[in-house]
Amino acid sequence: MFAWIGLLNGCRNFSNAVRVGNRFTREEFRHRLQKQNLKDSQNKTDKTFEFKTKDEIPVRPVKDLYKCLGFTLGTSALAFTTAIVVDLERSKRNIRNYLFSSNREKPSKPFFQKIGLTNNTVIALIGMNIGVFALWKVPALKTFMWRYFTNSFASKSLCVPMLTSVFSHSSAIHLALNMYVATTFVGIVVEKFLGHEQFWSFFVAGGVFSSLTSLAHKAVTRNPIRALGASGAIIATLAYTCMRIPDAKLSIVFVPGFEFSAQSALWGMIAFDLAGLIFRFRMFDHAAHLGGALFGIFYSTIGQDYIWIYYGELIEKQWTKISP
Repeated sequence: MFAWIGLLNGCRNFSNAVRVGNRFTREEFRHRLQKQNLKDSQNKTDKTFEFKTKDEIPVRPVKDLYKCLGFTLGTSALAFTTAIVVDLERSKRNIRNYLFSSNREKPSKPFFQKIGLTNNTVIALIGMNIGVFALWKVPALKTFMWRYFTNSFASKSLCVPMLTSVFSHSSAIHLALNMYVATTFVGIVVEKFLGHEQFWSFFVAGGVFSSLTSLAHKAVTRNPIRALGASGAIIATLAYTCMRIPDAKLSIVFVPGFEFSAQSALWGMIAFDLAGLIFRFRMFDHAAHLGGALFGIFYSTIGQDYIWIYYGELIEKQWTKISP
């Protein structure tokens, strides 16, 4: 009997000890976990977001999109007007050189003239993007770059980054991929369709318009995320090319033997970005991509006639009145 009582008491004491031990272990573990989470949160705030919080504000009201629209129209008008005037002056200079220097020994051309305007354009585009990428690597400029070279509807700077973010990449892979696509299509567009000046105005306007569509999507969804990169402007260039050469054959890098028409590629790209918006994919800025594609389609169908030709004629008349 005493043996059973002693065994029972021993079992109860062991059970109580286990309960006490379990309670102590859980409480201690919970306490340590909370302490570690608090420490991680503080470290994250101190190290990762210390330069972001200086610029980050609550998502702006939707009515601020009027400012973005005004900046888009103003920047595009300025870009095309400047391009038209520069193109006129270049044409005048070429005519004068032809008339007055045809019988003289022509001076040697500078290096960048020898390699041609097409290559100049590609080199300038890549150089600008690499230059901005280098600025991202300067620790002292982090706050500045975050404010003025990322496109967000929750930033103190709203309009200027709509343009500057088009030339901004903080990732080497992102930069390399965009520049690879740019070198594939920019040369064709400059040489066959737009020329040097018109391309730059098109690229700037397409980039700013893609930033506008990105901000519009962020305003509606109340999304504070930031975006950057030349993807919107490059997709505008790609869409323009696909519309002008719809039967051209394209392929995917590292997938040999798989070809498709340029027009099919364009519609497939638009469908993918629409799906990205509907299902809220977060890998790409699908709204910016759609904006770039729509701008490229618009400019290839009616935009080039109305902007570069009809508007260009108005600018030419006014410019000839004031220029010597």
